[in-house]
Amino acid sequence: MLKMNKKDEPEFFSKFKKKNGPKDWKDLDFEIKMKLKKYMLENEQKIDNKSYCPYCEMIIFFENDDFEEDKKEKECHIEHIKPKSEFRNLTFDYKNFLTSCSDKNTCGQSKGNKWDNLFINPVEENPEEYFSYSIRTGKIIPKKEIGFEYEKAIKTIEILNLNENKLCDYRKSYINQILNSIKNSRNDDEKIEIINYFDELLTLKKFLIRRNDLKIIQIIKNRGLIMGKVTIIFLLFGTLLFSENYPKEKIIRIIEKNEKYECVPDKKVRKIGWELNGQSFIGHLDENGERYGEFREIDDDTLRECYLEDGYINYYKNRYFYKENKKISLIVSYGEKKDNIQLILKNAKDIRKVYFFERKGKKYKRKNLIMTFDPAIIFYPSGLIKEKLE
Repeated sequence: MLKMNKKDEPEFFSKFKKKNGPKDWKDLDFEIKMKLKKYMLENEQKIDNKSYCPYCEMIIFFENDDFEEDKKEKECHIEHIKPKSEFRNLTFDYKNFLTSCSDKNTCGQSKGNKWDNLFINPVEENPEEYFSYSIRTGKIIPKKEIGFEYEKAIKTIEILNLNENKLCDYRKSYINQILNSIKNSRNDDEKIEIINYFDELLTLKKFLIRRNDLKIIQIIKNRGLIMGKVTIIFLLFGTLLFSENYPKEKIIRIIEKNEKYECVPDKKVRKIGWELNGQSFIGHLDENGERYGEFREIDDDTLRECYLEDGYINYYKNRYFYKENKKISLIVSYGEKKDNIQLILKNAKDIRKVYFFERKGKKYKRKNLIMTFDPAIIFYPSGLIKEKLE
């Protein structure tokens, strides 16, 4: 859970209440609710250009131009920390609001009208003082083993269902990615860059930093990066040259040529299969036991990963396409009305040229923007693997 730095009630909401005198929550129309959510996400729940659910710490995507009303409602909702069914006098109290994700099994949806005085209010208290994590299970756990603080942590986890299976699996995958990414790091600076590449689960990231090396956390604090995010292009590619040298048509041809998911291993691999939470997965390993070839769910091709000698592809249907090799880095973020594209061209002298486009249908428009990328990774529980030679 994240601490909420609540601001004063925005003027537009004060004027609305004064003018309309709402008596019930349903008296707030769609427009005022959208304005409230946007205000909280941008002014109270944003960390380095990403807005987070204070309960589960997952990113909340909220773009007025791209979402229709029903989708905005599904993405996030205004959460009454103290439920309005029990605290009617707080129905319109701005200090009692936050914007929660709308996952049906956790956070505000799980909490509903439940209340207990032990519940940790992220506006009034710092949740980090109460929680820690289990590396093995991915669960959020009480920091204290007994006492009042332990009881508060347990009750809050229960009300928000913060150890829901999928959320724990995601944390385990996140932990695995970070620990594997930094194990061969040459120095602290490199570790910092790698760790700050990861978004979401910010307190888990801080926990892993402390656990890994107390020296790193002090360096990060000194650099102002403790809750930070290094944009992917600076993190992975260093100094970039924003170039107009290539004709637009040539760049578009490069994008369209590479924006294809093709995964054909060029060496012998062995097939592996495993089950997790009722889902069946398949993947491939090379002779050294390293990932090589495709990883995906057997009955669902929504998320597909491809590991090859000369690069990596991560494709999430209708969300993004990511391709990385020695010559290019391509990120395509798919939207209902438009796609955002970032292409980086590399050469042997370690010079990079970066291009940004907005695409609507088949029309490309040059843009000046910096994209960040949060890849979903298929969790590979090595202890559960059933191997089969291919």
